[in-house]
Amino acid sequence: LVKFRVGQAICWRALGGGCGTICLYLWAIVDLSIVAKVLFAQVCFTRVSHSLFVSLQPVIAAPMGKHFSPTELDNIQQWKSESCSPLEIHRRLVADRRRKRLAGPDLTTVRRHVKGKTFKRAAAEVRGRKRVLSDKNLATMDRVRGQLITKVDGDREVTWAEVMAKARAPKVCPSTVAKYMKDKFGVQARPPRLKPYRETIDEAERKRICNRLRKLPGSYWQNLHLIMDNKKWPCPRSVRGQRFAKKMRVRRHLRKRSEGLKKGFTKPDKRKHRVNLQSVSVCAGIIKGKVRVWHYLEGPWCGDSAAALYKDIVAPALRKHHGNKRRFNSLEDNDPTGYKSTAAQNAKRAVNIMPIQFPTYSPDLNPCDYSLWEELENRMAKQTAPKHETLDGFKARLRRTALAIPEEVIRKMIGSMVWRTQSVYDNDGGHIPRD
Repeated sequence: LVKFRVGQAICWRALGGGCGTICLYLWAIVDLSIVAKVLFAQVCFTRVSHSLFVSLQPVIAAPMGKHFSPTELDNIQQWKSESCSPLEIHRRLVADRRRKRLAGPDLTTVRRHVKGKTFKRAAAEVRGRKRVLSDKNLATMDRVRGQLITKVDGDREVTWAEVMAKARAPKVCPSTVAKYMKDKFGVQARPPRLKPYRETIDEAERKRICNRLRKLPGSYWQNLHLIMDNKKWPCPRSVRGQRFAKKMRVRRHLRKRSEGLKKGFTKPDKRKHRVNLQSVSVCAGIIKGKVRVWHYLEGPWCGDSAAALYKDIVAPALRKHHGNKRRFNSLEDNDPTGYKSTAAQNAKRAVNIMPIQFPTYSPDLNPCDYSLWEELENRMAKQTAPKHETLDGFKARLRRTALAIPEEVIRKMIGSMVWRTQSVYDNDGGHIPRD
C-alpha cells in the first residue's frame, strides 16, 4: 500500500493530473517497486537538471571582458619573450584589470593570442578598394612637384593635375593625391613666404661678397664701429589704431577648421580697412653693443638728408664713443636714394666713414633688419600705451625703449653674422634656411 501510494504520487507529479486514471491501471500490471524507482529517478534527474540550468544561467549571461588594449598587447609580447606560461600571463592580466575595476579576460582568449591565432598586429589590410597609388608613384610625384615649381619660378601656381600628368601617375582624383602627399611627405598648399626678390646676378653677387665676409671672425663684427639702418615706424595713437596694430601682429591661431569665422579668430585685412596710422621715419645706429644713434628724420629721405645725418648725427656719435680715428668702418644698406647717393658719399668721405662692401637685397645680413626692429616691436607691444598719446609722447617712448635694450641682447644679434654669411655662401647666394 505504501509503494502504491508513493508510486501514485510520483506518477501524478511526473505525468500530470490528467493521467491519474492511467496510473491506477499501471500499478495492477507492473511491479510497483520497479515503476516507483524509475519514476523517482526521472523526477530527480528533471529536478537536478533544472537546478543546474538555473545555477548556470548567470554565468552564461555574464558580460564578455574588453578587448586587449595596445598596452596589454605589448605586455603580453614582453611576458611571452620572458617564457611566461599562458596561465601566468592570464593571472597578470586579471590582476592588472582588477586594479582598474574591470572584468578580466578569458583564459582561452589569452591562449589563442599567445599562439598567434588572434589579435594579429601589423597585418596587411585586405578589406575595401585596392590602393591605386604606390609608394613609388608618390615619390615620383614629390620629385616632379619640386622640379615644376623650380621651373616656373613662382610665376604661376602648380596644380596636382599637372604633377600627375608629368609623373605619369595612375588616374585618381587630385584630392586623393593631395591627401596621400600630405600624409607621407607633409606636402600641402601653403601661402608663399615673403622674401626679397633677387635675380641670378644678385645671388651671384651675394655669394661672392659672403665668400669674403664668412672668413672674418666673430670679434670683427662685435668691434665694428657702426651698424645703421632706417625704418618707417607706424604710430598708432588712438585706441582703434592701437587695437588694429595689435591685431596685425598676430600670425596664427590655435583653432579648428570650422572656427575660422568666429569672433576672435579673424584678422583685419589691410587692403579693406583703412586705419589712419601715422608713421615716423627713424634712423638707428649700433655702437659698441648699444643703440646710441636714434634720430627722427624730418621731410623726405634723399641725398641731402643722408648727408646732413652723417655730418650732424653719426659723426659726433662715433667720435664720442670711439675717439678720433682715421677711419670708421660701418655696415649699412645699399640704398641708392640715401646711403649710396653722391651727396651722402661725399659726406662720408669728409667724416672718414668707410662702409664695408654689402650685397644688394640682403636684409638678412643687417642686424637691424633681421633682429633689432623685431625686438623693439615686441618690447613696445608689452607696454601699456596711453589711450590718447601725442606724437611727441610716442616718439619719446619709442626712443626710450630702443636705448634700453640690453647690450647682451644686441651682441647676440651681431654674433649671428658669422653663420649667416656662411649660410648664404653655402646656399649659392640664396635665402638663409633658418629665416
